[in-house]
Amino acid sequence: MSRSRLLIAAAAISGTAVAVGVALAAGPTATEISVAPRVTILAPAVSPIDVGGVPEVRAGKALPTGYRLIGRRVTIKRGTDLAAAQIRLSCPPSTRSRGLLADNGNSGGHIYEQLWRTGRGRDQATGQAYDFHDVVAQAPPTLKVGESASGTVYILCRS
Repeated sequence: MSRSRLLIAAAAISGTAVAVGVALAAGPTATEISVAPRVTILAPAVSPIDVGGVPEVRAGKALPTGYRLIGRRVTIKRGTDLAAAQIRLSCPPSTRSRGLLADNGNSGGHIYEQLWRTGRGRDQATGQAYDFHDVVAQAPPTLKVGESASGTVYILCRS
């Protein structure tokens, strides 16, 4: 083999080794999930979402007296390692839950995958009972690595 062919072969092998080394060094990337502070929408403010099973609450219409929507905005940036976050949504002690729903924004699918549990809790400081829903937020299956999705998960409360 000529000297020039040996140099070309050696350069090709070292270039491949560098590319493999860079790929291995990059490794897996984390999925980033952020959950914004809760926001409360009180009657007579306009509802941002339709609530199935509650004909009084429709998107673009004023919330009826006694109703409130409590929401948390969730943003997920998909990494190679999948992750999920638990979010608790609760009604104030003087109200009861009428359901859990989501405005999926730009997520291309449900921003939360499943209802984990629901029930009544008791405030340790005041002793007052409250309704809660725990949901598990994770990236929709259509979200590709490096893409982001966001949406708002709501609990509907009524006094």
